Amino acid sequence: MTTGLFSSWKQPLGFFVSKPAKSGDRLKVLLEECSLLITNNVLCVKSVVCFQGTSNHKLLKLLNVNVDQPFFFHDERKV
Repeated sequence: MTTGLFSSWKQPLGFFVSKPAKSGDRLKVLLEECSLLITNNVLCVKSVVCFQGTSNHKLLKLLNVNVDQPFFFHDERKV
């Protein structure tokens, strides 16, 4: 889901069935595809929110996100 930072709006991006849980590798592909769709439509990805599931931990490792570096780069932009 995308939301406005400075105005009140929301727009769903898609729905992905999560049972069985998606692997961290698949989540990375989905995140990259969604981010590409957003940036192609003149919006900027500023943050990504997730819960502490096992697949999400793997995704964070694949993106090199950790306590010392709580961000990743997409399209040369810090997220």
